[in-house]
Amino acid sequence: MEFKWHFSDESSQSNKSVDKFADSKFSIDRWTSFSREIIQNSLDARDNQNEPVEVVFDLNKRIRLDDIPGGQYIKSVLEKCATTAANKQTRQVYQKGVEILSKPYVYCLKVSDFNTVGVKTGRNEAWGALVFDEGITKKQRPGSAGSHGVGKKVPFIISACNTVFYATKNKYDIDGITHSDLLVQGKTALINWTDNNGTLKCPEGWFGRINPTYTSPLDKILPLNGEETNEVDSYFSRKDRFGTDVTIIGVNAYGKEDEIKEAVISSILENFFVAIKEQKLKVTVF
Repeated sequence: MEFKWHFSDESSQSNKSVDKFADSKFSIDRWTSFSREIIQNSLDARDNQNEPVEVVFDLNKRIRLDDIPGGQYIKSVLEKCATTAANKQTRQVYQKGVEILSKPYVYCLKVSDFNTVGVKTGRNEAWGALVFDEGITKKQRPGSAGSHGVGKKVPFIISACNTVFYATKNKYDIDGITHSDLLVQGKTALINWTDNNGTLKCPEGWFGRINPTYTSPLDKILPLNGEETNEVDSYFSRKDRFGTDVTIIGVNAYGKEDEIKEAVISSILENFFVAIKEQKLKVTVF
């Protein structure tokens, strides 16, 4: 079975040639926004209410492009975007992305949470809302903060190639019996680009497998599930404790590690000091 990146042919009359995150409110202070949004999502999925949610920010400096699922392909798509972008700023963004993906090691930032229930499987469940939908959220706990489904775009702003991988080992009950799934899927959000056959492609692409029996476009691309997750480098899958990993590809942190670490910690203290003090949250940064 083949797992790869999938971009649909563009059927719209419009041509999206400007970076969709250029004017995002989250890009004004990206590290503050990122830290706040991703930790809130973890708190919303808390499992044992008597134990703190643990969140770990890990900057990995030893990932090669070939370790990233479909990494070479994403680089080739980014090169096409950099060539065809009509907007100068957008063109520079993708040129920088290509430069970072061309380095011997591609810095990746993985944010992992523990003592959470993970992300529930299903196109119409939390997994579908996280990976595919915009403006839609599926909170897994009553009273969860944030309901507009826009905060999930922040990790893409951190990535120099607008590419993120999600992995979860989830936990859910059916008729009083606890079940668990292992899921892995990637998403990238670029601009319209033209492939080698001259076909205009959609900006969004997903890493997974085509569902041979799909009856709706919404069910076309499936995540790697269970043993299928062994097909990607272990760094991109979740096998141990319940919870979720968000892995951001191509973080421009070269020579900026201390500066970024300080920004993340400042955001955490500003937004979650009470949760930390009440031992509802434990965070490790780099």
